[in-house]
Amino acid sequence: MWIAFLIVGLLLFIGGAGYGGYKSYLFVKEEKRLELDKKENLTFVVCHASIGAGFAFLQAAINTGNAWAMSNFGASLSIVGALFFGASLSVLVQSFYIHYWKPTQKEEQRVWWTRILYISIFALILGFLMLGEGVAPYLTYPLVNGFSINNNGWVWTTFQNGAGGFHVAFYGVFIILGALVSYWISDHKMYQKFGVHGIMDTTLIFGLAGGIIGARVGYVIGNWNGDVAGGVNFSEEVAKGNWVEIFKIWNGGLTILGGAIGGILVGSLYFQWRHKSIGVRTGMDVAVPTILLAQAIGRWGNFFNHEVYGAAVERSSLSFLPSWIQNQMATAFSGGQPATSQMYVPLFLIEGLINVIGYFLIVYGVGKLLKKWLHRGDLCGFYLIWYGVVRAILEPLRDSTYHMGSNGFWSNAWSFAYIGIGIAFIAFMHLYDYLRYTKKGLAIPTPMHKGVLEYGKSAIAPKEVVVEEKKEEAPAEAKDEPLPIGDEALALDDPEDKEK
Repeated sequence: MWIAFLIVGLLLFIGGAGYGGYKSYLFVKEEKRLELDKKENLTFVVCHASIGAGFAFLQAAINTGNAWAMSNFGASLSIVGALFFGASLSVLVQSFYIHYWKPTQKEEQRVWWTRILYISIFALILGFLMLGEGVAPYLTYPLVNGFSINNNGWVWTTFQNGAGGFHVAFYGVFIILGALVSYWISDHKMYQKFGVHGIMDTTLIFGLAGGIIGARVGYVIGNWNGDVAGGVNFSEEVAKGNWVEIFKIWNGGLTILGGAIGGILVGSLYFQWRHKSIGVRTGMDVAVPTILLAQAIGRWGNFFNHEVYGAAVERSSLSFLPSWIQNQMATAFSGGQPATSQMYVPLFLIEGLINVIGYFLIVYGVGKLLKKWLHRGDLCGFYLIWYGVVRAILEPLRDSTYHMGSNGFWSNAWSFAYIGIGIAFIAFMHLYDYLRYTKKGLAIPTPMHKGVLEYGKSAIAPKEVVVEEKKEEAPAEAKDEPLPIGDEALALDDPEDKEK
């Protein structure tokens, strides 16, 4: 039976995703098409329903294939949850694609796509929670955190049973996914400013590489003399001449605090070299706050690794959390199930939620409400302050096993360093602008990309107009004056200025 469910599920998913994706692509690429008609909207509804049904059949295949003795309620909850999850995911992808890659569509339709985008996010979370709650009692804990391919073939791994060979950890997958989300949002912000996609493409590569290097450097510095958990003592290894231990990143050992600094530094230097006409401060304001979302996603890797948690408490005190989170964060396991009534406080989840809130506060709170007083680069500084405060509060709540260093000093040092660097950065940018522009009465240049000023204003200078001297006997014929192209034009900074 499960094979039949699997085949039907795959056919429904592939058919709906393929046809819906093809029709969406055609609509985006046809520049003259400004809106979808009723027939096309109905077609997309059918495609989303097909994808949702495909997910439901695939979940039914999983339920029956594993021979889970599920109650009618549990089976129904998992299948309905899978249906909601699949359909919502399909709507989210399509609405994101059309909303951000079809700017020429009619305003009324664009507004609706925005609404659908946010509604689909909540529906996706709801479907996932329903699905998870339905299958939670039948999963094996601790949950799989990756897989290895070795002499024994394909081996699923958990934090308790690692395996040699080629290993892919979910932690790394979530880091890459977070980086991609950060890129997609940054790319769209740049598109809003300059009307083209791809400005952040290569910056992502260099920033990600710099982040990984920074994460390793931060970990090695913080644990130079070992840590509470009995990790590698790098000072001893180096004294033995075993320098290679510093570079064994595949054995674990990364810190987000060092990774963010490394990614920002390398990415900013590259962006300034690659896009001098835009300016590094604009690039930082666009990209750096999105790191909060990337970090929130990356924290789920800690969930599967059963790490970065707080004190042990009774499960009853956190009974509002989904069952699969409670089970995964249990303090002990036996026979594939939690072996104790206690669980660790999931600090990774708390930090992730706070990071998401921080992103919206910085970008849409500070970035919009305080726009009159902001200077370029301020949003980057606010990211550093926000994340530094978050970590300064949460670090003391962590289990001592996850403190950097033998006494946890470096965990707190990194946190307060973030706060100090963020405040100093904002103060420096304001002072720099005052001395360089305000005090001299000069306008701050507007960022430009390939001849187009920020928010699409033309940066191409009109041809020089030679005006002859006026003759008293015959006044010169009136002519249109050329558009301002100097400091006056560069002072225009956004669409609101244009309207004024």
